[in-house]
Formats: sequence, C-alpha cells, structure tokens
Amino acid sequence: MLDEIDNNTWILEPEWPTRSSVMRRIAFGRSASVQIDLDPYHPRALPEYKLMGPDHVINPIRQNIISQLAFWDLEISLLDNLQGLFGTEFAKKPPGGKDSLQFRTECGICYAYRLDGRIPEKACDNPQCLQLFHPVCLYEWLRSLPSCHQSFNTLFGQCPYCSQECSSRATLVNMKKISTN
Repeated sequence: MLDEIDNNTWILEPEWPTRSSVMRRIAFGRSASVQIDLDPYHPRALPEYKLMGPDHVINPIRQNIISQLAFWDLEISLLDNLQGLFGTEFAKKPPGGKDSLQFRTECGICYAYRLDGRIPEKACDNPQCLQLFHPVCLYEWLRSLPSCHQSFNTLFGQCPYCSQECSSRATLVNMKKISTN
C-alpha cells in the first residue's frame, strides 16, 4: 500500500520510511505538503490528513477536498485516491534519490532543517517570500515582537523576511518548548 506512495512521491517525513510507519509527509511542491496517517486496519480508507503550507496554495486544495470527498473509492489505489482528493499530483523525488535544494529549506529563524526531528512546516503567505519556519520558532519570534498581538491562542505579527502579516497558533508542543526554556 505505502510502497506505491514511497516509490512515486517525494516523502519528506519520515526521513527513512518503513512499512511499519503509517505516517507520511508528502510534498506537493516547494512550499506545500500533506501529512497522512493511515489506519493500519483499513489502509484503503480515507486517511487522516493535515495540509501544510501558505494559504494561497492550501486553500484551493481545501476547496477541491470539499468537492471530491464523496468520490473516495476503496477499489482504486491509495495514491490515485489522494491525488483525486487533493486535485493535484504530488512532487516526485529528484532523480538518483538525491535531495535537492527545492524542498530542503532550513527554518528562516533557527537556520536548522530539523528541530526535534521535525522539518519546517509553516510558510509565509506572501507568494514572493514563502519562507519556511518551524512552528515553535515562528511562535517564539512573534512573541518577542513589541507589535505582536494575540487573539485566543494565535499570535499575529510580521514575517521576519518580508514584513507581511503572519500568524502562529499556540500548540501543546510550542507551550512545552517555551516552558522548558
């Protein structure tokens, strides 16, 4: 089931996918990806998914999901179902299995590719910027700005690269990181 996805898409996480891991983060392109979590007892069923990337890239995919959800077919392959659901083809891994700079973008704040095993997943919404950040790094950055404002569990401020409005939601992971510092 996952072999087809592993062989025909660009898997961002886990770094070394195995059959025992039912989670995959798959690249759509430079700045957008989806994390899927398969049910091991029903591998052809609609998996749980989380879209990651800038709103201008993710919103059309969300709209397609709404219109295509009823067409999920347990008789066709998982890869075909996912591409139909999202309305886009997944990016292919570069030839020779080598990572290219296309998706290996470090966090724009800490300059690390992996932080606690996670790669940057929050992107600036400005189409000219598209800088990627670890969610905890962006949250900390926004928290440090005097001009930052908060609404419930979301911080609003400016992207450190292009100064466009951006936001970061406080998650349990962010809060644990902040409390240990």
